[in-house]
Amino acid sequence: MINLFDRVYLRHDNVLARNEGQQKLIISPKVKDIVYVSDPLQQQQAGIMGAYDSLSDCDHYMGGRDAFWVSLATKKAKIIVIAERAVVAELLIQYWKAIFKQTTAESLYALYQIMVNNENLHTHRPTEKRTHLNSPKSTDGDIVKLTAEEFGAIYDKTEPALLDFTSEMALKSVPFEYLLMSYLAQNQTEAIKRVLFQKLDAIMRSNIVAKLVGVREELMFESHNYYLLEPGEKEHLITDPIEHMRNSAHLSWVMDDAFVYGNEDEILKKYSLDQIRFFFEQVKRLVMEDDSTFVAIECMKNKQYGRLIEFDIGDHQGNFFGTGAYVNKINGLLVSYSYQLSRLKMTDRLSFYELK
Repeated sequence: MINLFDRVYLRHDNVLARNEGQQKLIISPKVKDIVYVSDPLQQQQAGIMGAYDSLSDCDHYMGGRDAFWVSLATKKAKIIVIAERAVVAELLIQYWKAIFKQTTAESLYALYQIMVNNENLHTHRPTEKRTHLNSPKSTDGDIVKLTAEEFGAIYDKTEPALLDFTSEMALKSVPFEYLLMSYLAQNQTEAIKRVLFQKLDAIMRSNIVAKLVGVREELMFESHNYYLLEPGEKEHLITDPIEHMRNSAHLSWVMDDAFVYGNEDEILKKYSLDQIRFFFEQVKRLVMEDDSTFVAIECMKNKQYGRLIEFDIGDHQGNFFGTGAYVNKINGLLVSYSYQLSRLKMTDRLSFYELK
């Protein structure tokens, strides 16, 4: 899934699954072979914005390409555009020409390859494999990328989308990864930096809590050495771990049913960063977590976002942003690629993606 802008996503038609909580716009010849409701009212009730055989058909029924982009940009609902590979490339080129100051076919093809490679990584996840099995006309293999020549031909004929991202308000709908690329290339304006840090703060808080949700399960089912948190750390039998945790000043949070995936915002309202740090200290003692989460929390508390990015680049581990609650929303491969360019002193390549 490729994040176009706020609430709008793009993916190839190797899977036509009807994701819950999103309106679907399908642009693929595969729709001819699948039964979709054709009545506009029924489509609306089914969460389908439209199902078209080609991009030209979509343009016709939506009132032209400019109207297409305006419709996506102004919808309040989440939207996923599912399209065949040439359409995906054309829409990406239109979008990138709208947000980047200067483009070439080569610079955008390099970005396109990373986008498809990231999608292909996701298709190997167990949840995605199950979706493939239950989706009509899905393909088993990886998405086949367009060649540089095929991509270049589409690039040459494609005009920028009618979208203006020059205001700070509009910048907020630009994906985090592009803002980070501008920051690492040192091409950022103060507005870009402000929006980047706002997004970073929200993403990190959510991911930190999502990580805590994950280790909570480990504390329940894979670790009963709770005595290590007690004064003196003297081992004793624990036959009722639920009761033990409920009565523990260190572990009572584990029994809070608020700690479930998808509930990150409510958890952040209920617990402060200092409390969350305390929870992680207990986790570290029992299941030997490293210190990276503590560094992240301290950076968040002190609003040291630049230091957080530098630490994330330098630790040679998976980046903070491609995990947890945002794993489907952020192109983790693109973030890692940008980090590698920074470590290898090759950030000049990121200058191709300077935002307008």
